[in-house]
Amino acid sequence: MRAQKVIKEADRLVEEGRRLQEQGAPAEALPRLERAVALLDEVEAQLLTVDSGSAGRLLLGVRVLSLPAAHSALAVVFQSLGRSREALDHFEAVLLGHHFHDRPRWNGVVRHLRPLYEGLPAEEAVMRLEPVVKEASGAPLDSEGTIRLLQGEAHLRLGRAKEAADLFRRARGLLGRAEDGRWVRTPEEEAWAKEVTRLAEVGLHEALGTVHVELGELEEALEEYRQALEIRIEMRDRVGQGVVYRMLGVACERLGRFDDAREHLLHALDLARQAGMREEEGRVLGLLGAVHRGLGLTDEAAAYVEEAEAIRRDAPAGPGSP
Repeated sequence: MRAQKVIKEADRLVEEGRRLQEQGAPAEALPRLERAVALLDEVEAQLLTVDSGSAGRLLLGVRVLSLPAAHSALAVVFQSLGRSREALDHFEAVLLGHHFHDRPRWNGVVRHLRPLYEGLPAEEAVMRLEPVVKEASGAPLDSEGTIRLLQGEAHLRLGRAKEAADLFRRARGLLGRAEDGRWVRTPEEEAWAKEVTRLAEVGLHEALGTVHVELGELEEALEEYRQALEIRIEMRDRVGQGVVYRMLGVACERLGRFDDAREHLLHALDLARQAGMREEEGRVLGLLGAVHRGLGLTDEAAAYVEEAEAIRRDAPAGPGSP
């Protein structure tokens, strides 16, 4: 049967592409994997038109085994080539395809997703996550918890702190439920679940801190941000530390503690510059201008504001900082 030969050839191309990727030759792997996906898409469409038991079994194999494997391998190649959107397209094809929530595959794919969604503008990340969230409702709990974490981080970037806090709580609860005795995590899954749980905890502190700021409960906000900073330091997440220092600076400025605000914001500025985060740098510089005005240092304030405006003029529009 021609379909069997096509599937076999596609599977061969996937294995060849994977070997090339493992050998550090993603550019050579790419055309093989793209060809494999095209062949499998074609044979899937053909099998859908055939009403027979053998065609149905082949179609199930394509959807459950061959297509997810091809999309996953292709996504890894695109990611290694720095083509993040295309990588995300193919990872999402696995999650939204007909593979019945296979636990190893879901967990294997979801571990790749966080930097890809972080690299998108927050509104696009929220939009793209919606169908994934719906599909994740029947997924393994570690995967569903991670998806909820990603959703919470995107909402927090949009300033939707209350929604983000609810999602972080849900993520933490799902990850806690995952150890229910039905299966045992592998060491790799255990490390991943621990990291995601910590991210959910720190995200919850940051979101609650922002909610307190919005309510004018600034002392409570400072406490949440301090707890978030402790976790970020423990995780050695310098970019995250910079964001929390900025949050602390905002809260202190609103409390009129301008010296404390300046100290926090200078930490944030240093970390943003080290990370090359120009948009975040401009944001912090603008806040430093406001703080120095509060201190009565008008010349310094004007200098910070001028530098912030220069960055806003020169920097291309990007995905934004958290």
